[in-house]
Amino acid sequence: MATEKETSAATRNNSNSTKDAARTGETSASRTADHRAADASSDTVRSASRAMAETANRSANTARATAHDMASATDRAAKQMNRVFGLSSEAQEEMTQQTRENIESLAQCNGVLMEGMQSLWREWLGYSQEALRRQIAGLNTIARSRSVQDFYHAHSELVKDNTELLLDRSVKISELSAQVANNAVRRINASAQHRSHRS
Repeated sequence: MATEKETSAATRNNSNSTKDAARTGETSASRTADHRAADASSDTVRSASRAMAETANRSANTARATAHDMASATDRAAKQMNRVFGLSSEAQEEMTQQTRENIESLAQCNGVLMEGMQSLWREWLGYSQEALRRQIAGLNTIARSRSVQDFYHAHSELVKDNTELLLDRSVKISELSAQVANNAVRRINASAQHRSHRS
């Protein structure tokens, strides 16, 4: 017959096995929840990126159509002004051409800016996805804390990671913004140089 010590040891072993199984189940469920949340955030980012790309394309098409309409209106306005001021047909043609080139330069600059805005949005969406992933992982770590010290350590790590991510992405977004502005300025300068060489 089993002694009281043996029975007590067997009970403890069964209790520990049950606790280990429960922890394993909790960890597995937590990982599954992490994967589902990450998949959902990835889907959200992908659909937002598609919507943003569609919006950028529509905006670029609208900008092109507007530039074309403005060029036509400018031609008509230039012809009317030339009639009023009595400019020669050569001066009239030169003025119309210069106005058309200015509008085309603005349309090209708008295209560069729209592409840049799309890149900036992609960067912000990437930040949001990564921040959400880290937040979920950090909260799971906090939930698994077994002591107050573990809780504070996990919380501190979560805050530190989120702050580092925000600062890193802010630097990237600032650099990208400067690059977009430089590209737009280069486009305008190239158009101006092209016009000055032609003159």
